[in-house]
Amino acid sequence: MSEESEQPRISIEQWLRIIETQERTQGIFPDRKVLTKGLKIRRKMSLPRGFNCIPGEPGDKCFALLIVFVGIRDSLELYLEKAVNHVAVSCQGTTEYVIIYAAQWNSRSWFEIKQKFQKIRQQRPRLTVVLKIVGLGPQVLIP
Repeated sequence: MSEESEQPRISIEQWLRIIETQERTQGIFPDRKVLTKGLKIRRKMSLPRGFNCIPGEPGDKCFALLIVFVGIRDSLELYLEKAVNHVAVSCQGTTEYVIIYAAQWNSRSWFEIKQKFQKIRQQRPRLTVVLKIVGLGPQVLIP
């Protein structure tokens, strides 16, 4: 679940620029095989360390950023639930930003889980959730 390192903190805007650059330079968008699974998308990208990710192996360190990689064949609902659990339980009080990097999106699934993020946000006003659909610009879901 973590990509560990002691590096200077990167802003959410910088992370989004890095992800968009990697999307272009690594050819993520046109590669249908990579887009099938979030783990394949993650492995194709060369990202700086210093974030937790879903899917991924649980780590012993929590970071301010969680990136959720969702492929076409992944369960969006499951990954969103895992993200809520990560923010509310696993890394409670640490995660401030969630980037959902998705090859597929379902608004109905999001609306079902959005209230859970909003409830967490009541206790942690700095929590921000951003959706970055492959090939499109980012959209703030929970500012």
